[in-house]
Amino acid sequence: MRQTPFMGETAAPAGAASDKTAWATTTVALVRHGQTDANQQQRLQGREDRELNEKGKEQVRLSAEHLAAYHWDLLVSSPTRRALQSAELIAHRLDIGHVEVVPDLMAREPGEAYNLTPREIDNRFPDGHVPGSESREHVRERAMRSLNHLARAHGGKRILIVAHREGINGIVWLVSGGQLGTGISQLKIGSITQLEFRQGEWRLADYNATGHLDGLAHGQDR
Repeated sequence: MRQTPFMGETAAPAGAASDKTAWATTTVALVRHGQTDANQQQRLQGREDRELNEKGKEQVRLSAEHLAAYHWDLLVSSPTRRALQSAELIAHRLDIGHVEVVPDLMAREPGEAYNLTPREIDNRFPDGHVPGSESREHVRERAMRSLNHLARAHGGKRILIVAHREGINGIVWLVSGGQLGTGISQLKIGSITQLEFRQGEWRLADYNATGHLDGLAHGQDR
């Protein structure tokens, strides 16, 4: 799949190519959190701390079972409750003792679109401008910044990240050169996207995988 150079403010430091980690492959799995009642109702929940519903917990359980087949060195999460709760459930299954919380991975600020459905948003803001909402550009910039920092700090490791639709799709949009991700493709709840970083370049290895959720109806995409 698509490759892109190391992007953002956290570019690889000078001389990094001589470090053995620069030649090692860093593997990152981006996991979208499990379903909440707001997801089920297709309501935009933003940064509000809502718990997973029962289906969401089952989605995370299935994701964790799939991920348990591989070794992981680090588990990282958004501080937003639905993501952090998902990460804690995964940590328990994988016997990972610590979840690192990264503020730049938090959910997008929805502004006045909070708790609205897509139809309600279109009706209330027909010009597409939602007062107080965070731009998609800002979401993907901060998400990519956090990803670059993790890759630099943990070169050659295998990293699990639990985050949100806008952040994951923003990263995918950047790595794929705009071919996938934000505004182009839908990211399923409970899906797993895999990236690889080596010699200063990101590669999209797998996107929006949901085979581990077979037998469950996939969650709504809000």
